[in-house]
Amino acid sequence: MELIKITKNEKGEQLVSARELHRFLEVKKDFSNWIKTYVKNSNYGLIEGVDYTTYKANSTKSVPRPRIEYILKLDTAKELAMLSNVPKGKEVRQYFIECEKQLNKNKLPISYKDALLELVATIEEKEKLEARGNLMMLQREDSSFRHIKVVLADNKALEEELDDTQKELGILNNYYTVSRAQKQFKGNFKWQELKSNSIALGYEIKKVPCPRYGEANAYHSDVWGHVYGLDL
Repeated sequence: MELIKITKNEKGEQLVSARELHRFLEVKKDFSNWIKTYVKNSNYGLIEGVDYTTYKANSTKSVPRPRIEYILKLDTAKELAMLSNVPKGKEVRQYFIECEKQLNKNKLPISYKDALLELVATIEEKEKLEARGNLMMLQREDSSFRHIKVVLADNKALEEELDDTQKELGILNNYYTVSRAQKQFKGNFKWQELKSNSIALGYEIKKVPCPRYGEANAYHSDVWGHVYGLDL
């Protein structure tokens, strides 16, 4: 059942109307003030053109005045659903995750790298189900790549491509997700601060496979040191 309409842009990115999300969440605050709470507040680190876009909608009979509409990336919509702190927040966030899974399930890999990333995600999910205790994320990710390297050991070219992909993902290249840092340092880390400081310091925010959410943002160790004084 479709809770909220999800569309795609020319890049294949999934998009959600902020107004429809607000209506479904049944937030008590009016839409204009609700959305501005996040897009106008630097603490949340949302960037126009990256996390969301806007356009001016024409007036209609039911809405006599033009108004600004906000179109959210799916990851941004998931974040706002939880930040709104309303009963339906968890429900709609889970709905978005399932829609994302279905899209990825029906999408065929278009390159070796895409196929490799899907394999990594599958292995990590299996490891998560089997793992017990406080096994660190880095150990699970390293195990995944060692397993793939054994399979591809006879093909030097493919192994080199695997190494390049591993570096691009930032898994062993000074990049850390919030969940990894929390497990290692037991701190209360905010992705909003990491994101805004990454942009301010000129560091790329990388996407890495995540068994729980599909993807997670990873931030450079220098950003972690700048914001929280961590020596990663």
